[in-house]
Amino acid sequence: MKKKTATALIATGLIFLHLSNFIPYAEIYKFIKIIEMRYIFSIIGVVLIVTPFLLANSTRNKPDKPRTISFWWLLIGSIVVLISTWASIYWLLSEAEEGQRIDAIRTGLTVGAGTGGAMALLISARRQWLGEQTFLHEIEVSKENANDALEKRITELQANAANQISSESAPTRLSGLYTLERLAQDNPRHRQVIINIICAYLRMPFNPKREDLEEGDDPQKEIFNHHEQEREVRLAAQDILALHLRETPNGTSQEDQYWPGMRLNLSRATLIDIDFSGCTTFKSHFEKAEFHGRTNFSKASLGSASFEQARFTNQTDFSDCQFTGTATLRGVEFLERCVLNNATFLGDADFRECKIRGDLDFENTSFLGGVDFSQSEFENGGHFYRCKFDGNAAFARCEFKKSSIFIECDFKKKAEFVISNFADAGVFDRSRFHGTTSFKGSKFTGDAHFEEVSFQNYASMKAIKVQYTGRFEGASFNRASFSGARFGNTATFEGATLSGDINLAGAHFSWGPLVEKTIVIKSERQIWPKNFSVEWQSKTEGFLIGPNQEG
Repeated sequence: MKKKTATALIATGLIFLHLSNFIPYAEIYKFIKIIEMRYIFSIIGVVLIVTPFLLANSTRNKPDKPRTISFWWLLIGSIVVLISTWASIYWLLSEAEEGQRIDAIRTGLTVGAGTGGAMALLISARRQWLGEQTFLHEIEVSKENANDALEKRITELQANAANQISSESAPTRLSGLYTLERLAQDNPRHRQVIINIICAYLRMPFNPKREDLEEGDDPQKEIFNHHEQEREVRLAAQDILALHLRETPNGTSQEDQYWPGMRLNLSRATLIDIDFSGCTTFKSHFEKAEFHGRTNFSKASLGSASFEQARFTNQTDFSDCQFTGTATLRGVEFLERCVLNNATFLGDADFRECKIRGDLDFENTSFLGGVDFSQSEFENGGHFYRCKFDGNAAFARCEFKKSSIFIECDFKKKAEFVISNFADAGVFDRSRFHGTTSFKGSKFTGDAHFEEVSFQNYASMKAIKVQYTGRFEGASFNRASFSGARFGNTATFEGATLSGDINLAGAHFSWGPLVEKTIVIKSERQIWPKNFSVEWQSKTEGFLIGPNQEG
């Protein structure tokens, strides 16, 4: 670059020397005389103002490598000073009268000195700018060095704490956990890593059953004590997670303790009396986790959460819990009561192949996405009260081993209860089915209750088996088929409304269905049992009349 600059300057100088032989000095002198001095000073002022910006812009693209002033720039500056001095003296002498030549020379030298001063001022300004840039660079380097030192210190403390939680001594493990907590509290960038370490500790194998151990003498006592100490360490680890995952800690106003956006990986973990009530996570993994003691997720916000094949050995509370993403509970086993009252599932919920040994309560629960309970076992039946199913709802091949209720539920889309077994009674009173509904092949070993149910789309009752009575009092059907259905006693349609295509002829009743005040809305394909007819009250509406029933 320097060679190119030198070559360009030499070539320019040769050109000017060559042109000097042809320059009409007399004409230039006349032109200079015409130009007013204020124009000259204006041009010089603009040059002085613009030059520093040009210098700053020339180095902006390479702040780490500022350009140095080469010898050629110094030479050019000296030439400019000499030319300005000579030109000033020459012009002033040509204009000066006799006796004023010394003053003209003095004035010309003053102009040259001023030009030199301007050049010196530019150099001084550049030196100041370089000094400031150097100072700022040193500050940045100092910050980077401090950050590097801090990161190194944090890494060392984190490694030491990780070594502590692997110690044989319970107090040492506790100390390691609280050290990690302090590091995460003071260094938000490291919180997820420290959460991962604590979760990894909880994933370590542990047998929480105390009955397998007895507080005896010598070796047995030592084993028992070690077990109890490990239990306390695990409870402390769980408390650390719960404390910092709560947006508003219980009983405090220390909002800075909340660590937002955390991911939990507690798959295959052994958790004891865990209390994650009010906690918020971005994503949670509890696959094949073992929950011992009472489990509390009430008022939690779990984001996308997976509990696939998890096992809950005691009472579980998901009331007012919110799943903002996909909820996977496939293959979950609940040994005791599980409560999901007022819970909200914003995404799809997967409850397939669940084994529910205790009560399962869904009251005012909202499923905004699809939900699938297919092939699940309900040991004590399922209790769904005023639940909202905004997506498809599937209960195919389920086993309800005791009375199950779906009272005042709202099914917005497709609902499937095909080939499911309802022991005792299956109760769907006052529920609303907006989409197609199918109970095809399902079996009720007690009564089937559909009082005041609204089927607003096609309802398939094909091949259902009801051991006793099918109760459809006050229900409304808009297209339905009972082909192949069998009722051990009878079916009651008293006060029901039958519209659209209806097929009751294929159903088998031990004794005829009760159809008192059953309203029929006329349609092209309506098939009634033998000896049943419609007494039309108008062109489109009438009453279904059975044998031995007065019109």
